[in-house]
Amino acid sequence: MKEEYFEYIPCPVCNGEQLEGFFKIAYGKLKQKRSLDYSCLGINKDTLLETRRCKECKFVFVNPRVRSKYAHLIYNQSKEGKYAGNKRYTIDTAENRDMTRQRKLAYFSIFPKMLNYVNLSDSLRLLDVGCGFGHVLSLAGELGIEGIGVDIDEFRLEYCRGLGLKVFSPSEFKADYEGESFDLIVCQSVIEHVIDLNEFLSFIDSISKENTILYLNGISPHLISKESKKGRFVKAHFVEHINYFYDSTLDLFMGQAGFAPASHEIIILNSRKIRIPLKLARVIRPKTGFFEKIYIKESCIGEIAKRLRGSKVVEYIIS
Repeated sequence: MKEEYFEYIPCPVCNGEQLEGFFKIAYGKLKQKRSLDYSCLGINKDTLLETRRCKECKFVFVNPRVRSKYAHLIYNQSKEGKYAGNKRYTIDTAENRDMTRQRKLAYFSIFPKMLNYVNLSDSLRLLDVGCGFGHVLSLAGELGIEGIGVDIDEFRLEYCRGLGLKVFSPSEFKADYEGESFDLIVCQSVIEHVIDLNEFLSFIDSISKENTILYLNGISPHLISKESKKGRFVKAHFVEHINYFYDSTLDLFMGQAGFAPASHEIIILNSRKIRIPLKLARVIRPKTGFFEKIYIKESCIGEIAKRLRGSKVVEYIIS
C-alpha cells in the first residue's frame, strides 16, 4: 500500500493502541465489480487488506485505511464507470422506476421504527446522512416530514436534486445549517464506510438535541466470519466497508455523544404499540452479520461524555 494514500491509526472508538490481527485478504479475492476502479489509490488484485481488533473495546476495523483527504477518490473518481449509461440511474426510465420501487419498499420500515418514539402531531425535521439516491428523503416527504440530505457522492447529489430534494455536500451543509438540530437522523448503511469516526461522531452530536431519534444500521464482525466460511466476500468488502461493530462497542461509541440505545423495540399489533425488550428481540433474531439500532439522545449523558470523550472512563459512565 502506498503511504501517500493509507495510514495506520489507533482504535477510533477508545483510542486504544493494543491491536490484534483479525482477518486479512488480498483485494483480488473479494467480489470484483467491473464498474469500480480503485487503481487511483494504488490498489490492485495483490493488495493486502487487513482488519484488526482492539483488545480493549473489541472494535474491528480496517487498518491501515485510506486517509480522510482521499475519500473523494473512493466515492467519486473510482465510480466514474458505474453510472455512465446505466438506465437504473437515469430518472424516470423503466429500470429506474423498478429500482426506486424496490429501494423504497426496503427503506420504508425505517419510519415506523423511528416514529413510534415521537409525537406524530409535532412538526418533524429529518436529516439523512449519506442520502444516496434520496429514497428515505422521498418517503419522508410523503409522510409530511421535512427531509434534508448530506452525501459526498457528487453523482448522487445531482440525481437527488433532479428529484427536487434538498441535498448538500458536507461543506455546503455546514455553511447553510450550522447550529441547527434535527428530530430524526438516519444513517442507513453509512457507518461502515466512515473513514474518520471521530469527525462523524462530532457531526452527529452537533446536529442532535435532547430526544433526537437516531436510526443506525451497518455490519458486524460476524459478517466477516460468515462470508469467510462461504469463501465469497461480497458485503465484507474491505476498501469501502471498513468498520465492523459488535453491539456493545457501538453502544460505547455512540454513548460518547450522549446517545443511549432504546431499551425496547416497539411494534404495532392491531393498532396498538407493544414494547418488546431488546434482549428478547435478539434471542428471536439470530446473528446475521448486520445490525439495526435505534438510539435516543439523552442530554445528561451527553454533557458528561463530551468532557470525557476519548477517555475509557466513558464506558463506565454510560454502562
